[in-house]
This record gives sequence, C-alpha cells and structure tokens, in this order.
Amino acid sequence: MNTQKLINILASKGFAVREAEGGSELVIACPLCFSESQKLYINAATGQWICFQCEEKGHLHNLLIRICEKTVNEAFELERELLGGTKLRKRPLVPRPAPPSEVQLPKEFIPLGGPGIDIAKEYMESRGVSLALAQEMGVGHCLTGLYAWRVIIPVVTQGALRTFVARSWIQDEKKKVLTPKGSQAERALFGYDELVDPRREEGTALIILVEGVFDAMAMWQHGYRETIATLGAHITELQRALLKRLTPVCVYLLRDGDAAGREGAIKDARELACDLLPVSIALLPDGTDPASASREDIRMALQEARPVDTEYGVETMREVHHR
Repeated sequence: MNTQKLINILASKGFAVREAEGGSELVIACPLCFSESQKLYINAATGQWICFQCEEKGHLHNLLIRICEKTVNEAFELERELLGGTKLRKRPLVPRPAPPSEVQLPKEFIPLGGPGIDIAKEYMESRGVSLALAQEMGVGHCLTGLYAWRVIIPVVTQGALRTFVARSWIQDEKKKVLTPKGSQAERALFGYDELVDPRREEGTALIILVEGVFDAMAMWQHGYRETIATLGAHITELQRALLKRLTPVCVYLLRDGDAAGREGAIKDARELACDLLPVSIALLPDGTDPASASREDIRMALQEARPVDTEYGVETMREVHHR
C-alpha cells in the first residue's frame, strides 16, 4: 500500500498519525467514537482497520467514506489507488482487547410500580410514554446512588442487556443522560428484539430508524412499532449487521429536523446503501424530532421519504437534504 499517501490524506483531515509495530500499522484517533485517544489501527499492508475502543472495523474504503466525505464510488477508486502501491510491510498480529464487560441494572433500580412511582410515572407521561408501555419495556427508576432521580430504560438486544439509558427528571441537571460503565451501545438497538419474530416472513419488514429511546417510544405510541433506536447520532457497523438480519424491504431514516440531524441521516444512508440495504431519508419539519413531531408530520415525512441511490452517491443524498 502507498502508506505515505494515506498518511498525507489523514494529516490533511486533521488526524495525528503515528506508526506502530515497526511501521506495519498506522494509528489515529477514531472518528466514529469521538475519542481523543489513538485507538484506531490501520494495517499498513491491507488497509483493514479496527478501533479497540468502539470495536468498529472495516476495509479502507469504509474509513475513507467517513473521514474524507467521499462517495461510495470515489472511496473505492481511492482505495484501489492506495493499495496499488508497493506492499513493503508485513501484516502485524494485533491482540484483541478483552470482550465488553457484562452490563447490569443498578442495584438501586426500582421497576415502575414500586416506591416513587408517581415521580417516574409523571416524567414518562410528560415525555409522551404511557405507564403500560414503560412497564412493557422494563423501565424503572433510581432514588439513590449514582443514578438517583433518573428513569432507567433498559436496552436489550439479542436477549442480553447491552446498556441502559439513565435520564434525569431534574430540569437543571447538567448531565441529563448517563450510561453504565461497560456499555455496549455500539452493538445494541432499542426495540430490536420486539421485531425479531421467527414467524415473520423474510423481506417484509419496514424499519424506521430514529436516534433516541424516547423517539422510538413516541413512534410506538403513534402506531409505528417497526421503529428502533440507534442510541446515538450515527449507526455503527455492528448495528448495521443486526439490521441486515431483519432483511428489511426498506429502512427509513427519521432524524431530528435540523441541520445536524439531516447531515447525520446522509452519513448513515451512505453506509446503509453501501451495505446494499434499501434506504430512504424522511425529513421532519424544522425544529422537531420524532418525540415532539405530530402524528401528521410523521405520516407526511414517511410518505414523502426519498430513496437513496448508491449509483449516484452523495449527490443524490444532498438533493434529498436540500430539497
């Protein structure tokens, strides 16, 4: 691989690059988990990479799409150009870190229905979530400990508790949301297990992707039970793999109605389309999100969703974004 050219490209995008394992690896800070620590290792011979913090990994073209804002076609072309250089370096052996620790609910966790139910219940209802739905999803709260005065929303994926969202109901709380140590949010989708039904025919699922757990629950209250939440602004590679298992006929990206939300939808659409998943972008009115938008606004956004065509790359997505 033309290692020096790749170093120059990374440096031009503001990444400090260091060499490791005798120059057989390039190491940078991961642009996916937004960590300042240099945890993303790029194989200097093959271009394959892995972040030992968020556990995302992929081929060189996947990284070029994320870092250089390249279209799918441009990224593949640049990857071929870089890999066409002389391969002078041997592939290193990089030990994988220990698997993520098991996530457990706080010992102070109280299911809705126990002491303090009125406070937690009122907060959930203020967010548009009924008590019945909250109890169905195993929501509880804490009155003491690290997560005191917070509702606790478990996120179960593939039958395992991957993480939980601890949302404060105190208005002036600076840290509104906390997640547990050892959180496996990168491999979790809120609402995923509710869609996994062995009786469902393959290829019939319409999936709506939103960002947060309250977005998803609001959508369920509107009747869109095919909604799942990515727990963050961007979908991870492990989450994309989970989506592909559902064999959806279409994935709708429904993000916040602002510039950041729409830019995030464009990036996610590019990656999903690259994975050959049929994807459309649904635009909400400015200043709204799935948790606050009206039922009619959501219906219109889904009805007018624009499909993303990988053949035309990012230009088609920009057309969607700016229409």
